[in-house]
Amino acid sequence: MNVDDWNFFRRAPGWIRDRMVAANYYQIPNHQAELSEYIAEASIFMDEKIQVCTDFVLAMLVRCYAQRDSELHLDDHIVKRSGHHGELTLIDEFALRDHVGIGPFHRVTIRFQRDEFLRRVTSIADGKPFPAESLIRSSFFDVKLQRLIHRLIDTRRSQLPCDPFTIDALMDQIYVRLLSVSGSQIKNLEVTDRLKRRSLKDAIDYIHANFGQKITRDQLADLTGVAPHHFSRLFHQTVGITPKRYLLNIRIKQVKALLDRPCLEHPLEEIATQCGFTSKVQMSVEFKRQLGITPLTYLDKYRGF
Repeated sequence: MNVDDWNFFRRAPGWIRDRMVAANYYQIPNHQAELSEYIAEASIFMDEKIQVCTDFVLAMLVRCYAQRDSELHLDDHIVKRSGHHGELTLIDEFALRDHVGIGPFHRVTIRFQRDEFLRRVTSIADGKPFPAESLIRSSFFDVKLQRLIHRLIDTRRSQLPCDPFTIDALMDQIYVRLLSVSGSQIKNLEVTDRLKRRSLKDAIDYIHANFGQKITRDQLADLTGVAPHHFSRLFHQTVGITPKRYLLNIRIKQVKALLDRPCLEHPLEEIATQCGFTSKVQMSVEFKRQLGITPLTYLDKYRGF
C-alpha cells in the first residue's frame, strides 16, 4: 500500500516517507488504534522537531540490520534501542522530541489513541492508573507480548475477513500483558462467576434480533453492564460457548433456513449479507465448519440444484 495512506506518514517529513520500502496499515476502530508494519531503508536522522502527538505507540522490532543502536529522545531522558530482534518499546509521543538511528529495519507498531488506551487499561486494572513511566524509560523484552503482536498482525494480514471478537480478544490480551509487565495487579474472574440471568437474556435477545448486522463484544458488554474484557469469559462460563460462537451458530442456522426454502429467493452473496457475513466466502467457510459441506454442495445434495 502507499505509505501516504497511513496518518503517521502524512504528518511526517517527506524525506522519512522516501525511506519507507514497504508498509502495511490496518485500522482497529473499536479500540481507536492503528496497526502497522513497515520496512525502512538506510539512515533515518530526525533533525527537526517531531510534531507533538498525544498517542501511545507500542513498537516491536521484527528484524534489524542497523550498524549502531538507535535513540529516542524524550523530554527528560533518552531511550536506547539495542536493535535486537523482538525488542519492544512503549513510546509516549507527547514527550518524543527526536529519533536518531540507522536502518534498515522491519518494525510492527500499534498506535493507541491516548484517552481510549488509558480508559481500557484502567478498566482492566480495576480503576488503578496505568504506570506508563515504568515502561517508557527503556526498551524491554517479553515473549508473551511478542507472540500476541505477531498473532495480531498475522490475523490482519489474512485474506479472510477478521471478525471483531477475535481482534477484541487479542487487544485485551495485549492490554493485560502491558499491565503485567509494568507490575500492575489485575483482578481475575473466578471459574464460578456467571452473568446475571437478566443480563444474559438481554445479550441473547440482542444477538437474535440483530444477527444480520455487525455485532461487537463491546456492544454486548454495554447491554449487560459488564466490563468488556470480562464479558466473553462470563458468557462462556454461563452458556458453555463464546459469544462469537453463539452468534455464528445463529447466523448459520438462518442460512440453512433460507437454503431450505422451496424456492431459493436470493443468490448466496445476498444470503451471506442478510445473515451478517461480510462475504460469501466467509459464510461458506463457517457453513462447512458446522455442517461439513459448503452451501453449494448442500444445495446440490439436498435440493437437487
